[in-house]
Amino acid sequence: MILKKEFEIKNLIELQTVADELIILMKEHKIFLFFGEMGSGKTTLIGDLCKKIGIERHSSPTYGIINNYLSPSFGEIYHVDCYRFNNETEAISCGLIELMDENEFCFIEWPEKIQNLLPEKYVKVKLKVLNNIRKITLTL
Repeated sequence: MILKKEFEIKNLIELQTVADELIILMKEHKIFLFFGEMGSGKTTLIGDLCKKIGIERHSSPTYGIINNYLSPSFGEIYHVDCYRFNNETEAISCGLIELMDENEFCFIEWPEKIQNLLPEKYVKVKLKVLNNIRKITLTL
């Protein structure tokens, strides 16, 4: 069964609604893939989600590749940015496969860079900006 939910976000405050929906999905899913062009709001949405699950200090892992956070409600969370990967071997080298295989919570930006390494089960979060409105689609 494929579940699909769509949101139209006109301002950053409305991202809270999407973050709330992602928290509900976190009860049954661990891998969240964030697709979207540069500047579409992937990191901002993940930041809102982190705040809602009790993570006060979070940042973009663009240069560090993987950031690790501790949520009082969900335990360890890994925020991964695949943008700088030149190939899938780099994802393997940094330990991303182990995190996914060990069923850790992973929020992964730019997953299209590691398409062949992705697990079968994940939540796809697609962000698209059209005329200053963010269209966000969640697909299981």
